[in-house]
Amino acid sequence: MDGSDTADGQRFLKSDPDAAEVPVMRNRSSTREPPAAKRPAGAPRRPIEMPVHPRDGLVVARITTIICFAVLAFVFRVGDNSVVLAVLLLGLAAAQPMLALGWSRPEPFRQAQMFSDIVSFAVFAIVAPEYFWLSLVVLAALLSNHAVMASLRWYSLTAVLSLATIAASGAFAGVDHWERGVLVAAVLAVGHGYMGHRTRVVASQVRDDLHFAIGEAGGLAHLTEIAGGVVDVVGDVEQLVGWSREEWLAMDHRTLIHPDDLEDFWFEVGDLREGMMIDRTARVRTATGEWIWLRDMSRVVMHGHGPHLRGFSIDVTAAQAGLVRVATEASTDALTGLRNRRSLLAELVLREHRSGHHLVMIDLNRFKDVNDSLGHEAGDELLTIVSQRLAAGLRPDDILARLGGDEFAVLVEMGPGAAAVEAMVDRFAFEVARPVEISGVGLVVTMAAGIVVAEAGSSDASTMLRRADNAMYEAKRQGLRSMRFDADMEERSNRRAVLSAGLADALADGDLQLHFQPIVDVATGGAVAVEGLARWDHPVFGLLHPATFLEVTLMSEASGSFTRVMVQHAIAALGAFASAEVQLAVAVNVPVNVFQDADFASWVREMCDLEEVDASLLVFEIAERDIHDTGAISAAIECLVGMGITISIAGFGAGHATFERLRWRNVEQLKLDRSVVRHAIDDPRERAILRSVLDLADELGYDVVAEGVETQEQLELLSSLGCRLAQGYLFASSMSVDEVIAYVAAHPARRAAKSAPHS
Repeated sequence: MDGSDTADGQRFLKSDPDAAEVPVMRNRSSTREPPAAKRPAGAPRRPIEMPVHPRDGLVVARITTIICFAVLAFVFRVGDNSVVLAVLLLGLAAAQPMLALGWSRPEPFRQAQMFSDIVSFAVFAIVAPEYFWLSLVVLAALLSNHAVMASLRWYSLTAVLSLATIAASGAFAGVDHWERGVLVAAVLAVGHGYMGHRTRVVASQVRDDLHFAIGEAGGLAHLTEIAGGVVDVVGDVEQLVGWSREEWLAMDHRTLIHPDDLEDFWFEVGDLREGMMIDRTARVRTATGEWIWLRDMSRVVMHGHGPHLRGFSIDVTAAQAGLVRVATEASTDALTGLRNRRSLLAELVLREHRSGHHLVMIDLNRFKDVNDSLGHEAGDELLTIVSQRLAAGLRPDDILARLGGDEFAVLVEMGPGAAAVEAMVDRFAFEVARPVEISGVGLVVTMAAGIVVAEAGSSDASTMLRRADNAMYEAKRQGLRSMRFDADMEERSNRRAVLSAGLADALADGDLQLHFQPIVDVATGGAVAVEGLARWDHPVFGLLHPATFLEVTLMSEASGSFTRVMVQHAIAALGAFASAEVQLAVAVNVPVNVFQDADFASWVREMCDLEEVDASLLVFEIAERDIHDTGAISAAIECLVGMGITISIAGFGAGHATFERLRWRNVEQLKLDRSVVRHAIDDPRERAILRSVLDLADELGYDVVAEGVETQEQLELLSSLGCRLAQGYLFASSMSVDEVIAYVAAHPARRAAKSAPHS
């Protein structure tokens, strides 16, 4: 296609790898007749070839060669007619530029050359009979070439005339055995003619196949002079672009290139070198005004006045649209239509050497409960609504992405300070928390956000994501709307990384142990059970409490091993208490995901049998926020309950679906969250709620343990409301097995080790 610059002729179109929007696609037939039955219209059988110029290198070389032969004939004077032969050769040399002017197309030019050569050597045989046999040999060689280059009709005519002329010259000059030479030449001429004809037929079929393939691909073969425009074109121009062939050849194609593609489609002519391959793509306007993608692949050839391009252009609209679609799908979240994690990472990478921009990580609180209670379709609908609400609060340059699950991220460009970003997050939280009805159920969703600002030297993508993620989870842990990442958070994050890396070794080395806190009878103060609390004797950080490492542990791959080690310690404590003739139930926290392990219940039975302890003295505490009723979990719990193990709901009263948990058949104990007791001291409404929970639990036959009891006032309130069991620093802190045995001896209980449900 024409890439000339009409202003200065010094630039040419080149490939644009980063194309803009997808143009309107043109529909093309998916089925065509084969080449033998139908050729695309406008695709002639001739190939695209360079026009012949009198100053072409081949023409000049041919003239030089013929002149050299003329000089040699004149200098050596082999025969009487050497001068005549030299003159005839000079005449043949002078005819070469005339042939180029008369037959500018390559194939007719080559045929004219061969015809002139054959005629010339036939004349040589008449003028200089002493050169008869030399002329005959050269004539046979020329006929073999001419057989391939010329059509069968032209070749047959030329062969007959040339052989007749050479025979006449041989007979007229009385050359010995001339008829034998002519007969041999005739046999060679027939053989060469047949082989030449077959070669041309095969070449024609290949050319037709190529033209058909170009047409089927929606393409054109072209020859373009860079400074002058398209010289020749083969293919169905009208079908491809709507213009006629004549209009296409006359057009300035630069005016048809999409403005967004034009600049990146040009290159300096001075950079062109012969043989260079050029691959370029751009949108081109058709006669109907629509845009199609054309890909041009050409080779630079030097000819005449300057460089030309010889190649072909094909319609790649469908392929380009497919590439754009694939790229869009690869960078877009399928559910919400927002950018995805891959796209956000790419944006962060682009800003790695900048500072001042903010990254906000957003996570929905208790989204899992929506999925569990209403189903995943309802969860997807909620995510879509949340994404729309978040998008409504963005500035034009801000980028919103869904990272997966219920996590979103907002990349805030440079401009707003810390206060403005926090105000933006507050607006996000307000919008997200607006009530929404899904599947006939009214929902109010809250969120937690982590904010990090890019600083010089620490704005790479992984650091930004990690810091924003840490800040977000810190906000969730503290029940806050948002938190900004700071140096202290970095230190805690590094500590968690160290703990996570050392967890497996700690389990193997026995650095993780259980300490025990008594659960006492409120009326007597005597211990009736203990709760096993995990402690990590870390070689660097010292004795660590669960708040420091439990989350890291439960999120690691060693979570199952950790749980089994803790349960094993609890069973070992039961054995130690039995040996000391102290009957205490032992409670231990068990994450709900451990119940998905099909071997867990049988393993617990095996451990109890090994320690020779009563499994009915074990209490498994499940966090109220984590418990959910699935087939696998229910089956595992039923198996444990069948062994006599008590199931307790820990943190009861802190979740929004508290009373849903009371429907569980296999729950025997509730552990009131410390916040329930703390709030009931000063708030009459909270106190009324506590009284109602205790009464309801009593009606349902649940034991109730109030945890976090730290003051005498709290103990007296619980006693007045009829709560029988309590746990907290008011009674004792955590202690070793031996210290528990000593404590029980000092504080005898008037109840059985495991309290019976009251009516």
